[in-house]
Amino acid sequence: MLSFIAFSLALSSCSAKSGVTFGPENVFNDAGYIPVASGTKELFYWFFESRNDPTTDPFIIWMSGGPGCSSQLAMFAENGPYHVNKKAGGELYLTLNEFSWNSNATVLWIDQPAGAGFSYGVPDFGEKGVANDMWSFLMGFYKKYPKYQGLDLHIFGESYAGHYVPATAAKIIDNIAAGMGEVNLKSIAIGNGLTAPGVQFEHYLPYAKVCQCWQPNPTPPNFTQIHPPSPHFIIQIPP
Repeated sequence: MLSFIAFSLALSSCSAKSGVTFGPENVFNDAGYIPVASGTKELFYWFFESRNDPTTDPFIIWMSGGPGCSSQLAMFAENGPYHVNKKAGGELYLTLNEFSWNSNATVLWIDQPAGAGFSYGVPDFGEKGVANDMWSFLMGFYKKYPKYQGLDLHIFGESYAGHYVPATAAKIIDNIAAGMGEVNLKSIAIGNGLTAPGVQFEHYLPYAKVCQCWQPNPTPPNFTQIHPPSPHFIIQIPP
């Protein structure tokens, strides 16, 4: 149902350009597709400008995890401008989220990798493939909306985006150094990230034992072999 709402609102977002907005949010917002991988994939995005000052406030890209979870879920249920509510008769309606991240930043929610949410094309769940696609997306987005390119960029994500956020940042830094484009990357952040399962998972059971909420398995599986840690976990963004 949330996906249906996201699709319906995305179709209506073009009305924001004429000063007519859909739902209680009244800032400029837009949704659409950016082609990547030589046009073989299309990544869906939806962004809302800052309620404060979109000309100077930072620009945030939000990446959900999964892999394969639509970021529109985060937009409607976590950190976006709307709350989805249900009337007694079952009818859905929107209310404004006063704590939305776009209160002081322009925020873009992207469905990635290809195949997640409304994005389409052959999916590539590897860090290298996602990072390449995100770089192509960013260059295409700046070409379509050049006024945002000079803003400070912050890339945030959750869960399995603990792999994709650092990989994307590393790709941006490498391509900037190679003179392939201009991106004002300032920071990255990961919430509840699945970045190095081989390190993280081995501490879950001891922690649960200390909390007395679960008894540890005496022979836990070797998660390092199942999910190798991200090689891009530790990066340094130049000043």
